[in-house]
Amino acid sequence: MIYQPGRRVVGKHSVRLNGLTDLLFHAPGASVLDVGCNRGIQLYEMYLNGARLVHGIDLAPDAIENARAIFADEVGAQVQFEVGDLTRGAAALAPFGDGNYDIVMMIATYHKLARPPSKPYQELGAQGMSADELSEFVRHLGRRTTKFFAFKAPNMDAFAQIDKDMSNAGLRRVHTSEMCTIGPAGIWRRG
Repeated sequence: MIYQPGRRVVGKHSVRLNGLTDLLFHAPGASVLDVGCNRGIQLYEMYLNGARLVHGIDLAPDAIENARAIFADEVGAQVQFEVGDLTRGAAALAPFGDGNYDIVMMIATYHKLARPPSKPYQELGAQGMSADELSEFVRHLGRRTTKFFAFKAPNMDAFAQIDKDMSNAGLRRVHTSEMCTIGPAGIWRRG
């Protein structure tokens, strides 16, 4: 089976951090995980702003290949990109070990995990997640977050559940922006 690449995101990649740009001030020296990293543009912005370690995971092999290519000339960068099915929950993150991250980002990914996968993702083996499985995965991400969890979705519908899951993991929402071009954004902080 061959993955057929196609347009997978709404909006320009240059605005993916719209509503979350305050995180760039916290990038120097940070370790960052991007869950559903797509082509790695958000991680590259974090790296350019001083992140010391960046990890990304996405289901689409072409997106991961692109992310690796973006960092190919960055000698000395601590970078790892993996193809992985996030519907496997915490198990999908196994290639990164069990360490924590200063910043965890889940940008325009949650709603894709909450619904049955489209045909190209089904062909890659994605199964979809129940509400309980998704909630447990988000809590897992929260537990691995030492400073900030960043989230973006097409609308505000998921924010109440994310608030509950992050609270369970010891984080509280400190920022919300509904002025973003590709959906509202939120930042949760430990402590």
